[in-house]
Amino acid sequence: LRTDYLPSAHGALICEQLEALEARQFDRLIIMAPPSHGKTLHVSERFVPWYLGRNPGHNAIMASYGSGLAETNSRAARDVVLSERFPFGVGVRPEVASNEWWQTTEGGNVYAMGVGGSITGRHADCMVIDDPLKGRKEADSQTIRDDVWKWYGEMANTRLLPGGIQVIMLTRWHEDDVVGRVLA
Repeated sequence: LRTDYLPSAHGALICEQLEALEARQFDRLIIMAPPSHGKTLHVSERFVPWYLGRNPGHNAIMASYGSGLAETNSRAARDVVLSERFPFGVGVRPEVASNEWWQTTEGGNVYAMGVGGSITGRHADCMVIDDPLKGRKEADSQTIRDDVWKWYGEMANTRLLPGGIQVIMLTRWHEDDVVGRVLA
């Protein structure tokens, strides 16, 4: 686990909103911040394990612009659950512990995939979409923005279980990105 964490006002606000989300005070959260401002650390790497510690039988989907990033984030979340410092009485089943799919000892699942990838047969109580666009070049492409929007509407949203929660976090590279369309 990281030992170089420096608390910040925006980090505390993100955590406060994530706690309210988990408490179902609302069911959707959008976090917009520049690169390297702790979005992935707070949400993908720490919120997902905390959520599963409090809801160990639930399922989570972690999606990013590419499967590599999603799996890296999934591995970091899994490592938190495996840590001796993890404060909840839940672990990771060793026989289901890949970066792409791991399972809690209480039957919860974490699935990691790239935006645009298939999540057929998977469902989530908690969905985290972390940087659905890789950067400015992808954001400037109407085709890629349309593809992400189509995936979001036809795949991601259809996999969220009733009562489920969703976080979309990103750097805003274009006003017509997925968050721009959601807010419109």
